[in-house]
Amino acid sequence: MKDLPVAARIFVGTVLAAGLVILVLFAPHSIGNPLLFAALLSFSALASALKVSLPLATSGSTMSVSYAVDFAALLLLGANETMIVAAASAYSQCTFRTQARSDAYRTLFSMASLVVTVKAAGLVYVWLGGTPPGTPFTILAIPKPLVGAATTYFVCNTALIATAIALSTKQPLLRVWNENFLWSAPSYFVGAGAAAIAATIFEGGGYWFALLAAAPPYFIYRTYKVYMGRIEDEQRHVLQTSDLHLATIEALARAIDAKDQTTHMHLRRVQFFAAELARAGELSLAEQRANAELFASATGDIIITLDGDHSYPPDAISYLIEAILHLDVDFLNASRFPVRDRRAMSFKHKFGNWVLSLAMSLLYFQWVRDSQSGMWVFRRSILSDMKLVSDGMAFSEEIKIEALKSPKVRFGEISILYTSRLGEIKLNPWRDGFQNLWFLVKKRFS
Repeated sequence: MKDLPVAARIFVGTVLAAGLVILVLFAPHSIGNPLLFAALLSFSALASALKVSLPLATSGSTMSVSYAVDFAALLLLGANETMIVAAASAYSQCTFRTQARSDAYRTLFSMASLVVTVKAAGLVYVWLGGTPPGTPFTILAIPKPLVGAATTYFVCNTALIATAIALSTKQPLLRVWNENFLWSAPSYFVGAGAAAIAATIFEGGGYWFALLAAAPPYFIYRTYKVYMGRIEDEQRHVLQTSDLHLATIEALARAIDAKDQTTHMHLRRVQFFAAELARAGELSLAEQRANAELFASATGDIIITLDGDHSYPPDAISYLIEAILHLDVDFLNASRFPVRDRRAMSFKHKFGNWVLSLAMSLLYFQWVRDSQSGMWVFRRSILSDMKLVSDGMAFSEEIKIEALKSPKVRFGEISILYTSRLGEIKLNPWRDGFQNLWFLVKKRFS
């Protein structure tokens, strides 16, 4: 803990003290149903082993699905007994199946943050009219308090961890929370719903049948695993292809016989020759709103598209060419995330992109980080397997959907540097966002 900045040490100490005080004041003096308590304690410890690492956080943090068991314990046992269940799951998550031994203060912080989180979620649950533990209830009677408790649990838990990471690594808090935790919000509500179903069945005497409610949390874990695996693969591919990209640009720069090698005009000429290289290799450039007829007129083996608003990097063309060849894919989506330039995209647009990308991923059973990207590279040969009918904003989604649907097309994603656009923003976030979401659903079930 001595290695942490002063602000991080103060925050960690405050959370530890808060967790200890809450545990001392509200710890149960007796267990009403010892057998049920022991079962939930065991299930929570097992669920905490289903965890994934967060590759975007430099602190080595992990995420598990034990919150689903915590919700079930909250409904069946109450907040006070659930604090112990949650603390045990945090200890298990930090101790077992770890790549390296966790420091004691990290383990204690995780336990204390869950104690604080569970108590806060329990207070909100009761405040919104939730039934006390031991009282019969049905799932239809607790939607409001359950949603309130799930929201509180998500916000409190992720905010505490994100703050610790931000203070430890000296990163902006909102960026840490947005890039590492915001995307996981739906899984908390799915876990709460599964816990409510299991608790309702358990209250009705269907003890064995209630175990079927473990399927949604396990599905969430597998989804996390696939998503994080794709991010790790993408980061590895970025490292492998970045050297090729730099080598290509360096060769172009050397090919320009100019004395002003450090001037702005020289860099402009490098960008120009990068585009000329694409044309020399018979690559076709199109805009996001290009239609199938325009693509059909292309003669090159590879087609590259990018929006002409200065936000997508034209000097990354050679980088993407090398990437699609090196990764051996047929369609390569240029993901804008994580967004490194804060001015390039507002929080509202980030959230909208996250919702649409999540919807596409769930509907087509493959993770897509940026369904709305206006820059992609693909082999012209795959056009014959695509049914492209849209010529508006939804075309960007449609061509990616067709690539995902086709068993013959190998789909991939790689990050690019996305910057602020030039000119007026004509996008209407709410109208265009709902239109794109409706197009995803219509395309999937039509």
